[in-house]
Amino acid sequence: TPISTDSDFTYQIHVGNERPVLFYAQSLGVTLNRGIDGYVRVVSASKVDDDQVRDGDIFAGDIVREVNDVDLRMPIDMAVWKMTIALMKMAPRPLKIILAEELIDQNA
Repeated sequence: TPISTDSDFTYQIHVGNERPVLFYAQSLGVTLNRGIDGYVRVVSASKVDDDQVRDGDIFAGDIVREVNDVDLRMPIDMAVWKMTIALMKMAPRPLKIILAEELIDQNA
């Protein structure tokens, strides 16, 4: 749903309950993408059976809401995205990411 602002459009998304995922390994085993709407989504996640690697559920299509206390609940620009990627690579483990399922509006 576009919301008019002074200079451009901001898209609001609807999400389900937020849930934390802790990453213990340096490699996250996920592919993330910042969409043209400015929201970060999980593109894919490797299956992990070891709680020493990752603790929590992560699914393709999830919306990234927060990374180590960096709030991503609003659309971000490319500069913030690049800083977030650097943070994820450099941050000590465990890395905490808050995710939520994107709820699709059936009436849109």
